[in-house]
Amino acid sequence: SRSVVREVIRYLEAEGLVEILPNKGPIVSLLNWDIASQIYEIRLLLEQSAVVDCTKNLDEKTAEKLKLLLEDLKAAFAADDINLIIETSTQLYQTIFTTAKHHIAWEVVQRLNGRISRLRAMTMKSTKREISGYQRIKNMCEAIYLHKDPEKAKQAVAEHIAEAAAVAKNILDA
Repeated sequence: SRSVVREVIRYLEAEGLVEILPNKGPIVSLLNWDIASQIYEIRLLLEQSAVVDCTKNLDEKTAEKLKLLLEDLKAAFAADDINLIIETSTQLYQTIFTTAKHHIAWEVVQRLNGRISRLRAMTMKSTKREISGYQRIKNMCEAIYLHKDPEKAKQAVAEHIAEAAAVAKNILDA
């Protein structure tokens, strides 16, 4: 029905995925490097802070949950299923932010999630990466639950986001 379509368009507009042009209607939002670079800067700040506090607040149950999610993510990459990759990585990050007690930061991430997912779909499987997206996430998770080293986790986030941003810039500039 039209009311459902209007509601979906409003939701996509709130996610930043659709723009409403006067006298023209909805169009897919432009994703350029300026927008992407700001998203990566926000992710860097929020994720580094979250992994540090997640490491400090980590208990055995959460460590086990991160390990299981990482295994699920590996399987999603092996299956070459981008939807499952995005869904599983979202669950993994939600676990990190929740354990860190960064609930408001997670709300900000969720607000950006449509755009983040769009960037992930572009960059996660790029062959131009030195290290795979999965391996970068694995390094971050292992720094949290295996090494229990907040600085190592923070560095892993920086490396992951820097490489993803570089890949996105190449794609968006092309």
